[in-house]
Amino acid sequence: VMRDNGVLMRLEKQDFFLLLKSAAAKSVVLNEIDRELISGAVLIDVRSQQEYEQAHADNALNMPLSILKLKSRLLDQKVRYIAYCNSGRRSSAAAHLLGEEGFDVITLRGGFDSLPLPQRLRFLAAGDSAFLAQEQLLIKGQLAAVAK
Repeated sequence: VMRDNGVLMRLEKQDFFLLLKSAAAKSVVLNEIDRELISGAVLIDVRSQQEYEQAHADNALNMPLSILKLKSRLLDQKVRYIAYCNSGRRSSAAAHLLGEEGFDVITLRGGFDSLPLPQRLRFLAAGDSAFLAQEQLLIKGQLAAVAK
């Protein structure tokens, strides 16, 4: 029973066992992502479509982890990809699954939620304006608390 609304995701048994024995994916911080993007890397948001529509990085592809195997056919193995999610868990799983298929994938260290609020806003593209407004209010609240 869930206390709040959520998204149920399913992972095939063989993929689950692969993840259990997988090595940690290489991860980068936000400043390194800028350098990777300039070099031609592409962002992949592995969160649900609903999460993606709320807020996402500019020009990021939405490939939810639950259907990543199916959508991976659309990717180019010559391109480096940067996977991200809220916590870093789904992006690590995605990096492992794509790595098994021969893709070069790194992740955003700690996920989207680990970014300080000002960096999170810089990372976001135009998404749900209510979500962005809420993020900005949180920043203003943090700044006011620091000023006191």
